Amino acid sequence: MSANPASPRQPDTTATRGEEAQSRGHDASSGREHGQHEHHRRDARSIVCAIGTVSDTRTTGNDSSGAEIRAQLEAAGHLVADYRILADEPELVRGFVAELADSGRIDVVLLSGGT
Repeated sequence: MSANPASPRQPDTTATRGEEAQSRGHDASSGREHGQHEHHRRDARSIVCAIGTVSDTRTTGNDSSGAEIRAQLEAAGHLVADYRILADEPELVRGFVAELADSGRIDVVLLSGGT
């Protein structure tokens, strides 16, 4: 059997432990790590949201799903710029979404309820 000629040597692209740690948001010089996922919080972006609860029976006083969605969004640092109860009518729901899309001020529209 004859040996295959050696392939040309490729540059070493392996990151050092310090470089690897830094790329993940860790402090390589001290060997310490930031708190769990702390480096992601630095990059967090606040999203401007709208919530529409589609229901013929809910009100702002008894809409537990809308209230929970709002609480979760605000706890995560997002802004709820619009919240409405919408009658369970497809044209009303389409109009709500279209209005917000056309406004250019809302990043995300969340709908809850409906049949």
